[in-house]
Amino acid sequence: MNRIINVLLHFYKRFVVSGDEKILIDSLKKECHFKISDNRENIVILVQMAEDFYFLVKFYIAYKIMVSKYSNVEVHLISLAEPLNKRSKLGFIKNTRLYDRKWSYLYKTLFEGNVITTFDSSKSKFEKTHYESAKLIFSSLKNKTDVLRIRYRGHEIGNLIYDYFLRIENVPTVDINSQVLYEVILNSLRFVDELDRLGDHYKYKYLFTSYLTYTPHGIPAKILFAKGVKVLSFCPMKNFLYKEVLPELFSHVRDFQFYGDLKVKLSNSQIDIGLKNLQDRFKGKLDSSVYYMRESNYSYNGKVEKIENEKKNVIIYLHCFFDSPHIYRSMIFPDFYEWLVFSIEKLNVDNDFNVFLKKHPNGLNGNDKIITDLLQKYQDVKVIDSNVNNINIVENLKPFFILTVYGTIAYEMAYLGVPVFCAGDNPHIDFDFQYTFKNVCEYEKFLTNKDVQDSLISSFNNKSLEVKKQIGQFVYLHTEVKLQNQKVEMSDELNEIMIDLFKTGDLNVFVKKFENVKNILG
Repeated sequence: MNRIINVLLHFYKRFVVSGDEKILIDSLKKECHFKISDNRENIVILVQMAEDFYFLVKFYIAYKIMVSKYSNVEVHLISLAEPLNKRSKLGFIKNTRLYDRKWSYLYKTLFEGNVITTFDSSKSKFEKTHYESAKLIFSSLKNKTDVLRIRYRGHEIGNLIYDYFLRIENVPTVDINSQVLYEVILNSLRFVDELDRLGDHYKYKYLFTSYLTYTPHGIPAKILFAKGVKVLSFCPMKNFLYKEVLPELFSHVRDFQFYGDLKVKLSNSQIDIGLKNLQDRFKGKLDSSVYYMRESNYSYNGKVEKIENEKKNVIIYLHCFFDSPHIYRSMIFPDFYEWLVFSIEKLNVDNDFNVFLKKHPNGLNGNDKIITDLLQKYQDVKVIDSNVNNINIVENLKPFFILTVYGTIAYEMAYLGVPVFCAGDNPHIDFDFQYTFKNVCEYEKFLTNKDVQDSLISSFNNKSLEVKKQIGQFVYLHTEVKLQNQKVEMSDELNEIMIDLFKTGDLNVFVKKFENVKNILG
């Protein structure tokens, strides 16, 4: 009975514009007015129809800023609907126009725009060349790395295809023989060509997007950016409405590639602020760099038992298997699953380690099944639940070292005195409190060679004071510094309720608080 009720509630929320949603539209129109500037240029902007109220609100605020700056702002909309994401037993309902009607209404009403293109393959026109090119690409795939190398019309789209496949199939790794993978490739080629034509015809000034991972988000960003369009990403950042995407790091994440140059310019007081921010996190406080966490890893009360044997403890901190592995510039493995299996097998070669897997607290549904299946093969591996406090792990297990691809655990555990090793590009790559492997060969030598392990770990232990200084530098840069491409400062009040909306989706609470916000911008 509960399942039936949940299904009915789901479709009710998809089909019906609620009273709260109507109030939200009225509130946004009433509150979002800005001083008119002297620039009276006519522009066209393209807005992604992200089905999330957090992005709807931020997009609208930015749109109203554009209206104040330009004589006329014409808005085109991109629909993100996709039948591949609607292949459940109720797919026959989800694939009707009714299923996306509400979000279409919300965007058209607020932005007074029209849907100019769609990611929906069932509502798109494919050309003969799309089928021919997709079949050629698909048939030429020999391994997973080949998927990452896919290029079309000069654009690198392989990582977008790879991550999108993982997400819609809810699987930890790519199957190069999957018919769904072929469909993803086919639709990606069609979408590239359509965005290419639109970009040439309309000469867009801006693209508003949520993320830059996955094909629905990444393809418009890549194609239009190449044509000189300013790509604005609206992912949460401390007190800023959006960031302008730069070519050095084509991602919605904070642009950490500047950190190496900036760290030497920080004062001791700024470093102390960074260290205090991290210490506050250890007390259970969430800061802007971990906005996506439902709760802090350090607010949990779960504990892990001590292990009474002579083996050394190694903790592998898991990522969500299908949550955009290729968010940064590079990885030494195709995905998190390949990294994990390789790590377990190499650590088990001499059986000198107790290997633990720490579950990701924000893992999507399906992660537990993957871990359970792995444990049937690797029965000596132990699992630490996601609700175990990381400080307790350090106290009771005294890890010899920790493995991650790019997690925040790198600087958290380094501060607690544990050596951390990364297997992919990460925000802390220019800091010595962690070590990032350059390739699989180097990683394998570390996992299997005691001399290499001792050398790298001794290097970490011999510079413990320098480690804490660099961690303070990193955290300050990652949480406090305004970078060049962060645009439009929001008020503290607005920032707080926007983050709350992002995490809870509670529109009723947001509307009440939004109407009382005195200053929308800082």
